[in-house]
Amino acid sequence: MESVYVHAIGKSVVIHANVSELDAIRKVLTPERIRIISIIRERNPESIYELAKILGRNRSSVMRDLKHLSSFGLVDFDTSGKRNRKRPVVNYSEINIVIPV
Repeated sequence: MESVYVHAIGKSVVIHANVSELDAIRKVLTPERIRIISIIRERNPESIYELAKILGRNRSSVMRDLKHLSSFGLVDFDTSGKRNRKRPVVNYSEINIVIPV
């Protein structure tokens, strides 16, 4: 997705993409990954393990989704807490997709 550009504006994340990239965006923003983003935002889990428990999913599959979301700047990790655990962080409240016509 070389023509996709993701950046933050205030409490929003803006994704700029060409029409040809819509399928790729759908692969990144699956319903389950949007659920992950929402749970992180709403419940503020202290670790990936806790997030996996909340989601009722295997930790490794959640980690795989988090890595994918992180590669697009949609999830960050904070390691300043207990035992340097990776705590998933979402610092925005909405995602906007901009497609030039």
